Amino acid sequence: MLTRLNASRLSLGRASRLSPRGSLIRAAGPFAFGGVKVRWLLDFVNDPAGAQSRMTHDRGGNAMMRDAQGRWVWAPHNLVVQSALPTTQTITVVSGAGYTVECTGSGSVALSGAGTGTVSVGNPVTITAGSASLTLTVSGSVDTLWSYRSDMGGMADNPATGNSYVPTTDAPVYLPRIGHHEWDGSEWVNKGLLKEGQATNSQTNSSDISDTNSWTLIVNAGIQPVGSGSLSNVIEAPDGSTSGDFVAETSGSGLHYWYGPLFSDADTKVWSVHLKAGSRTQARIQIGAGSMGQGVYADVDLVSGTITDPVYAGGSYTALKSGTQYCGNGWYRCYVSAVCPAASHVGYISMRKNGAVNYVGDGSGLYQWGAQMESGQVPSSYIPTNGAAVTRAADVMTQPAGTLPWPEPEVIGPELVTNGTFDSDLSGWTVFGDCSVVSGAAVIADVGGTDGAISQQLTGVLSGDVLMLEFEQTSGNDLIVQVGFSAGNNLDGQYSGYAVGSHRLIFVAKRDNPYLTFRSFFTGKTNTIDNISVREIKPLALTIGMSGEVSYSDNDMATEVGFVMWQDTLQNRIYTALDTRATKQGSFQFVQVAGGTLDNVVEEVLSPGLNVPFSFCTTHASTFVAAAVNGTSLTTNTTPTALPDLSATEVELLPTFNGTVKWITYWDKDIGSTGRLEGSSNG
Repeated sequence: MLTRLNASRLSLGRASRLSPRGSLIRAAGPFAFGGVKVRWLLDFVNDPAGAQSRMTHDRGGNAMMRDAQGRWVWAPHNLVVQSALPTTQTITVVSGAGYTVECTGSGSVALSGAGTGTVSVGNPVTITAGSASLTLTVSGSVDTLWSYRSDMGGMADNPATGNSYVPTTDAPVYLPRIGHHEWDGSEWVNKGLLKEGQATNSQTNSSDISDTNSWTLIVNAGIQPVGSGSLSNVIEAPDGSTSGDFVAETSGSGLHYWYGPLFSDADTKVWSVHLKAGSRTQARIQIGAGSMGQGVYADVDLVSGTITDPVYAGGSYTALKSGTQYCGNGWYRCYVSAVCPAASHVGYISMRKNGAVNYVGDGSGLYQWGAQMESGQVPSSYIPTNGAAVTRAADVMTQPAGTLPWPEPEVIGPELVTNGTFDSDLSGWTVFGDCSVVSGAAVIADVGGTDGAISQQLTGVLSGDVLMLEFEQTSGNDLIVQVGFSAGNNLDGQYSGYAVGSHRLIFVAKRDNPYLTFRSFFTGKTNTIDNISVREIKPLALTIGMSGEVSYSDNDMATEVGFVMWQDTLQNRIYTALDTRATKQGSFQFVQVAGGTLDNVVEEVLSPGLNVPFSFCTTHASTFVAAAVNGTSLTTNTTPTALPDLSATEVELLPTFNGTVKWITYWDKDIGSTGRLEGSSNG
């Protein structure tokens, strides 16, 4: 197998290979696994500003994350365009939501439309939007201008500025969710980057039970309506605002339940809601129909936070998963998931007394906030709604070509070609057809359908050696390069279509002393070449590492989770994924494909769930694929004969991923088995 690099790719020196916004990293310290300094690093926990500056991220809208106090807050963003050269403009807002506008400079900004007020330096204005358009009229000298959503728990600071300012140019900016926290049983822990795909919350009002278009609280279901026992906005919610609701039961006998709007799509659904113990400390959450007579449910204890496995209650439903997440201050996010039929179904919540759902009530109740109905088996981050379904856009992390520097060849052997400069003749070469030397270059011609070719045996080469071929082509556009067991043979590899330019091929010898041939194949075509060189090099290698927690389900997919996708074509790519097909539940796939030949390392490691820890380091090389996961080295694959050339190809990081990431590392070399093991243990 051959790897081709064009001269245009070779012209970039190391100083030119920059990340999107800054220079490469050569950090030592905790990421020098195996004693090898890391070449490119995203350390989301310890260097959030640096990670943000080196990564490329896009998300077409707002999203939430948890701050260090465990509150749901908005990720950093700015709705104003040209924030450092601000002019009068109208921005789009959500009616009923809270926004803040700030500025610097000696001028001022007048608000109109969705809200009113005058903003000046040190005097921000916060509004509750009364419509969907907010006009910002700039007067005088305003240096910077920014506006962001500030309701609920407010907005997290921009790691790069340490405050709420987010620079923009010609479009609003929604920054990555760096600094997301999760509860570990004793404290809120910084998990680094929160990265998710697209999701829609179909619960049309997620946190206000007084919205009768979204919530049904009726006496006939054993619940006191809002204003007659049940109350909205009475307690601090998991976002820090006073938006938690109290739901009270009646004194009647039977079930005591309430529910959201109807859904009728046949899909896998997960129903989640934040609950807190009141005078009632036990609850049931359910996806189903028929006044809770059908569907799937799970019972939760709001004191201990424990929840039962999902239970089938009847109808055309299939039970999947259930769980709780502690959210601070006695709140638990509880969820249950099921495969649902096309018939109408809802998300239920009911109270329990002494484990029973049928009992005589006494006016007791519990607290509720933040309900979400979405596709999937486990919940994604909270998506607030206020009268309509809301879709959170996917986080996209596509790194431009050159962000991860391609490994440079390291020559370790002497020149193997005799007379590669053709100073006077073709001595040292076996000649076929019409070939000659003109002006110190080899002219290879096809005359009347008879191929012209020159061939030379590479003496001293051993099978498995990694060789680098370099040559210049000064005319022609259809040169063929062949490697085989005899002059003109192409059994071990062939590459066609060479045109004028400087070229490089890297390949692994498949036999001792192979033959190298240059051929003009097409009738009447002539190619001119010069300065041919073949030398042995160290195997090209690159290493990628990553650590975090992933939330996923077993959907019988080859790429259930995508960690890395570095792809030129299907025939040339490197990727890391989780496979859940057939009996697999979380099989790591470390794959490289060069010239259509696939080589991989595969190992069943993970099990589906919420926030499943992982750490891996994988090396892809010309002669092997190796990996270690969660402190265990996997069996190395030594069958590869080439590393696919991806030097001019962008890299997709976390293309299909829901979860958090602490760090992502890259080396343009092999860090060794010790380094891979060390990296995979650094979770």
